[in-house]
Amino acid sequence: MVAVYATCFVTSLSIGFTLGGYNTAGVIIEQQKDWPHLYTILVTSAGVFGLMLGSLLCDQFMAFGRINTLYIANILIVLSVVPQMWLTVPGLMAGRFLLGFGGAMCCVSSSVFMAESVPAEKLGTIGTAVNTGIIFALLFTTII
Repeated sequence: MVAVYATCFVTSLSIGFTLGGYNTAGVIIEQQKDWPHLYTILVTSAGVFGLMLGSLLCDQFMAFGRINTLYIANILIVLSVVPQMWLTVPGLMAGRFLLGFGGAMCCVSSSVFMAESVPAEKLGTIGTAVNTGIIFALLFTTII
């Protein structure tokens, strides 16, 4: 049970980072690159759009299985780092979109995986893993 909880907790961290991660760094990047605030809004919106689209299209990927969907989602999350390294607006938007898309797929598929594999009497306790991971990542990005 601890492994299931830890897996769902860790996979949901990407959603919290998608929602809160760039907002903190966006102000610093705006000052260093002399960007208008509109760029920060566009980059943040790309991540939220990725979250929305990923959660809507996740059932298409779950036809390959819950675990395989988690693998695909985590690969997307790792690949999302690459376009963000150049610190250009299109690169940041593409990376944030991929991060949101993969994060939403992790959230949906891990919730379904948990509901199918955890006994009913422990589902309430284990079911908090996804939300706890999201809130922890939001807290972490806000503090740092």
